[in-house]
Amino acid sequence: MALTYRSAKGSALTINELDNNFRYFTGSHAVTGSFVAQSQRPITSSTTNVTMSAGIAGYWLNMGGSSTMTASVFPNSEVSNIPIGSEFIVLSTGSAQIYVTASRVTTIGTVPRTGGAGDRWTIKKLDTDLWYFASDVL
Repeated sequence: MALTYRSAKGSALTINELDNNFRYFTGSHAVTGSFVAQSQRPITSSTTNVTMSAGIAGYWLNMGGSSTMTASVFPNSEVSNIPIGSEFIVLSTGSAQIYVTASRVTTIGTVPRTGGAGDRWTIKKLDTDLWYFASDVL
């Protein structure tokens, strides 16, 4: 549906044309085409150290193994192209100790230093070098 303009039509709008113009602005009109709605996070797994990056932004990251592992956040100058608003969920799935580190960035919330199986962290990029951390690890 397109807007109907009096100047283009050359006369007053009908009630139906006026209603259709309102529908255009309120979003109550038919939509043609297609779109994909994602209702869950994609999942990826790692048994090695991980650096937060654009390639895994929005993912649920299962980190598991038997040796110590690190999930790291670095400044934009070192790991660029992570969109502001990106979020990462990190879950410890193995017996390894997971260290979550933030180097040379500003953080909000407590950056958890270690966790074991079943521990989870939410890491969100709020601004260029501003990151938010939430965790069930004390």
